[in-house]
Amino acid sequence: QQQQQQQQQTLPQISSVNNSEINVESDLEGEAAYQMNQDQDQDQDQDKNEQEEEKRRLRESLDALEISVSVLPEPEPIQEIVPQLEEILQPLDLPGLPQPYDSSLNDAFLDFNVSDINLEEAPSFYQDDLDLSPYPPVDPIQPDHPSDSLSFSLTEDLTATLNNLNLPEFNLADITLPPPPPPPEPQQVVWSMDSLLKSQSASVEKNSTKEPLETLLRDYFVKEATNEVGLRRAKKSSYIRGIASKPKMEDTHFCAHPFLGDEDLAFFSVFDGHVDDIAAKAAMEIVPKVFEEQVSEEILFQHKDITEILRQTFILSDDRMKKYENEGTTATVAVVWQSGMNRRLQVANVGDSAAYLCNIFADDTRLVVPLTKDHRVSDKEEKERLASLGVFVNDGATRLSGLSVTRALGDHFMKQNETGFSSEPYVSQSVILPDPSDSTFKESFLVVASDGLWDTLNAEQVFTFIKDYPSAKKMTTELMRETLNSTTCRDNVTIVVIRLL
Repeated sequence: QQQQQQQQQTLPQISSVNNSEINVESDLEGEAAYQMNQDQDQDQDQDKNEQEEEKRRLRESLDALEISVSVLPEPEPIQEIVPQLEEILQPLDLPGLPQPYDSSLNDAFLDFNVSDINLEEAPSFYQDDLDLSPYPPVDPIQPDHPSDSLSFSLTEDLTATLNNLNLPEFNLADITLPPPPPPPEPQQVVWSMDSLLKSQSASVEKNSTKEPLETLLRDYFVKEATNEVGLRRAKKSSYIRGIASKPKMEDTHFCAHPFLGDEDLAFFSVFDGHVDDIAAKAAMEIVPKVFEEQVSEEILFQHKDITEILRQTFILSDDRMKKYENEGTTATVAVVWQSGMNRRLQVANVGDSAAYLCNIFADDTRLVVPLTKDHRVSDKEEKERLASLGVFVNDGATRLSGLSVTRALGDHFMKQNETGFSSEPYVSQSVILPDPSDSTFKESFLVVASDGLWDTLNAEQVFTFIKDYPSAKKMTTELMRETLNSTTCRDNVTIVVIRLL
């Protein structure tokens, strides 16, 4: 009985303790839930503030681009949009849009299929809300592009701002592009060195009594791009010690004005390496040095033609590159110099990097002159040269011992085994450049570039595209953008634009 009484007295105490523990736990859980709600509210407020800040930064970025876009709060059908809206939409992380291979590239170009994107709710963008005045006209989509495929350029200046925004989605199928502008009236284009030389005869007589020009050229600019997207599309690789590696830049260049401290001398060169970039990098240093050894200011001023100087520059440069047995490079050198009372231009090359001169007359007639010759296995004259050396190329063949070119600097293993490879350059005729005071001429351009440009656009397309831009820098930048935006561009690209008039 005493034990039962003790148990009955103990049970309420235990129950009281348990109830106290439960009450404490309930209080703790309530405080934790309250604190969690407070934290969630703070996080939501912070997210909202961050989003508002990002939107403000977006507006500032768009204002800097002089683009005004009005997004209505209520979704409505998209009426009409113009291609310039790409610059706003393309950095967004859209379904079906692959990420750039290397986000550090200044210009990464991506392809995606409109049918892969299924987005429903869309804000309304109206053509009237866009200020398009700062932008040049956009060329219509080329016929060889699939109708359901668009190519967009990914620019770095808006990427950081746009990627963090939770923007409404849009349906690209609702976008209607305006009809392309009517094509410009065809202009008469003459392709002939003879026509150029004839046009100079009267100019030579006019210039005979004039003082030397104050400037040799107006300006020039160089731009290069690895174009990894195009290289991956072409499945091209570089090789390091015979092992395939990630595609890389194998083009190099050397450009200078004044050159050798002489305002009356300018030197422009482009080198496109193969197998690796080491031969191109070596040529970039060796070729200008060898040219310097061949000339002096007094002699060059008296020269009307520097064919032998350019030829010896190539032969001696190649002789100093004998250690490059399996690596080689194309080479194109353009020299502008003051010769008496006239400015002159002469070009030499091996391989398939090329240079073109374009003179535009007062009546807008254009005279386009190729100043180089492609040394390719597929070229008829090169096949005949190889055959004369006992090297026969089958019809339709485009490569010889794995290379598409038949002349280059380096590649000494090929040269030692009598395969017909040569470093003998093609040298153009000496060209008298237009005098700025001659009203017969309106403009004059020289473009030197690797085959990454010329395999994508022909010379007529290049000069039509650049002729209306105000500076060599703008010409080069926009021409590079246009080139990389083409699905046919599958190589490194180096472009040099020189405004001569």
